[in-house]
Amino acid sequence: MVYYSVYYYVFIQPHFEHCSAPYGAKTITLPTNLTRIEESTFYNCDGITSITLPANLTYIGASAFYDCNNLQTIAWSKKLTYIGDSAFYDNRYLKNIEIPVGVTYLGASAFNNNSRVETIYYNAKLLENNKKSNVFYYLGMNNSATAKPILTIGKDVERVPSSLFSVNNNYCDIGKLIFEENSSCFSIGYSAILSRGYLEGTIILPDTIKSLGANAIWNTSLTNMYVSNSIAYIGENALDVGYSIFFESPAKANSWASDWYDARKVYYNAKTMGEYQGYSYVVCQD
Repeated sequence: MVYYSVYYYVFIQPHFEHCSAPYGAKTITLPTNLTRIEESTFYNCDGITSITLPANLTYIGASAFYDCNNLQTIAWSKKLTYIGDSAFYDNRYLKNIEIPVGVTYLGASAFNNNSRVETIYYNAKLLENNKKSNVFYYLGMNNSATAKPILTIGKDVERVPSSLFSVNNNYCDIGKLIFEENSSCFSIGYSAILSRGYLEGTIILPDTIKSLGANAIWNTSLTNMYVSNSIAYIGENALDVGYSIFFESPAKANSWASDWYDARKVYYNAKTMGEYQGYSYVVCQD
């Protein structure tokens, strides 16, 4: 257990950089009054296997946990607002990622090259317009992994920013996409989720979603997608080929792009959708 604090203003500076593990520690518990971890604090500390981030932590600096390549689990702070560039770059055994509701800044390559991630809980309500590159690039791209990461979009998310899980056609190997109940999401931006063909199963888009940008959910192996009546805009290639799409709407709207229209089975007047013994079902009104 390692503590480092400064009176009046509590933070951690990069005193542990390049160490195999701070004083031989593998599990790190930080002070409860800690609010900031500065850049490169635990850079290349490859002995750490787990860490608990304090409940009051709001700031993680650039490269703070860069190349901690044996770090497997993190207990995340719900008060985080800032995750710097390359903060968790090359944590190749990390299993869980959580982006809390108050995060407004996700740096470039913040979670790049985390190839064995199992779960991502993304709940940032109003992330700044995402122009940073490769935030989640190479996520889950481990050829020996038996299952690809499950991405859950939390109930507080109002929009999934463009290119969040892809930049310049770089993919993330997302295996399953779930929207939390009571979703607030009204928009999925262009190229928000490119999955390299691993995204499978059924997606039920929340009733709150009004807009799907171009290539919003692309390169999937989905079998079904259910889209509610609330959808007002669908961009080019927003809906990937190769699966059935069920719309509550009785007909295609003029504000929907046409280039996906004839590439798959499309059903209108879909009134209900659920599951029975593991199989999805839809009832369509003639």
